[in-house]
Amino acid sequence: MLRHRVAEKCNLQVVCKGQDLYGFGNTDTSTVRSIGTSEVDIELDDVVCRKVKVIVVNDSALPVDKLVGRTWTEQDHIAYLHMGDGLRMRYRDDLPFCDIDLAQMKPSKEPLLVKETMVPPKRTVC
Repeated sequence: MLRHRVAEKCNLQVVCKGQDLYGFGNTDTSTVRSIGTSEVDIELDDVVCRKVKVIVVNDSALPVDKLVGRTWTEQDHIAYLHMGDGLRMRYRDDLPFCDIDLAQMKPSKEPLLVKETMVPPKRTVC
């Protein structure tokens, strides 16, 4: 997602085809209507993805200039690693995380708890 002001500042060609956007758990009422879409090249941590489809929204709908999601992170040539409080982005073919010192990786202090259990019916295939 991209703020409209940023799209204008970057002189992006926006295809003005608004669509309703829904929040998590809300399938009945849209929370935002987009202005349109555009295709952009996005670079994070020296890793570039070309022609990423972005949704352009009103400035008030997004608290930051851009929100990068799966259209970027799930590109075939991208590898990323969540480590501590950070997220590291690299090119997958560079085998980027082979030299990571696992001693740096600290486990979460939050315990995992089971809040609910479910026994599937016998005829269910999982």
